[in-house]
Amino acid sequence: MVEIKKIAELLEGVVIGNESFKISGMSTLEWAEEEEIVYALTDKELRNLNQTKSKAIVTRPFFSLGSKKNFIFTEKSKEDILILVTQALEENNAKVTLERKINEDVKLHKMTILEENVQIGAGTVIGAGTVIENEVVIGKNCKIGANVTIKDNTIIGDAVVIDNGVCLGAESFFRIIRGEENKLLSGLKGVEIKSNSFIGANSTIERGIFRRTTIGENNVLGSLTAIGHDTVTGKNCRMVSQSGIAGETTVGNNVTIFAQVGIADRIKIGDNVTIFAKSGVKDDVKSGDIISGIPACNHKENMKSIIKVRREVRCRQGKRT
Repeated sequence: MVEIKKIAELLEGVVIGNESFKISGMSTLEWAEEEEIVYALTDKELRNLNQTKSKAIVTRPFFSLGSKKNFIFTEKSKEDILILVTQALEENNAKVTLERKINEDVKLHKMTILEENVQIGAGTVIGAGTVIENEVVIGKNCKIGANVTIKDNTIIGDAVVIDNGVCLGAESFFRIIRGEENKLLSGLKGVEIKSNSFIGANSTIERGIFRRTTIGENNVLGSLTAIGHDTVTGKNCRMVSQSGIAGETTVGNNVTIFAQVGIADRIKIGDNVTIFAKSGVKDDVKSGDIISGIPACNHKENMKSIIKVRREVRCRQGKRT
């Protein structure tokens, strides 16, 4: 936990409110809990202040205070705010130390590497060359293959299957680039895989920055899938091989994503959606929609347009001969 006063000093700002208020993490207006700090710099963000649970907000000087929250007034840019707040949280990261607890009937290969503060439930089997880092919790009756990397602050539910070569908690592809500076923003939120899910071989799931990256219950992710930071999926989702979801995306329940689909960042996909193979999704998708194409649109309309183009091509070819 970090006092808001210390963050204000790093941002060369002024605290309006309780200088001793303690910060547990950083998030966005939409996802924040009370003790997580957020930034509100644009007019849209400022209009939505009353909708956030956060009681610690970084904003511009002379913003009219209309809510009972703690503010930091600063002239720093958004990029500086992200870098400096993350730095403060990393330096003062007060992790809850777990008691190392490995059930007697856990089957660990002799080449498995366990770091400190790991908990593993009964009936779990872990393969050769797997590395499990600090503060990891693994549930009961899981099957974890060979050469899997499970990084700090990962939570795995019961009866989860993780195939060979998977990386859980990879560094996010969230970089701040200014001139020659290329700063990686570390994710402190971790990853959670909920019960009865399957993660296919050589897949990667990035750790969260603003919220925990979460794979919902009874999900199936095919081989070589990539899940970006802060992405959350609902229950009973299916994602076929070589598909990717960019950061901060929210996927509903019972969603089917076929092979080689690309989904853009910061969009919302509703419940009971089907996305056909090789589609490119760049906008929000309503519940019940069936979409395909690049950019993805209604599947029937997309097929009609493809048929129309093919007919035109054939007609032109016929005229040439």
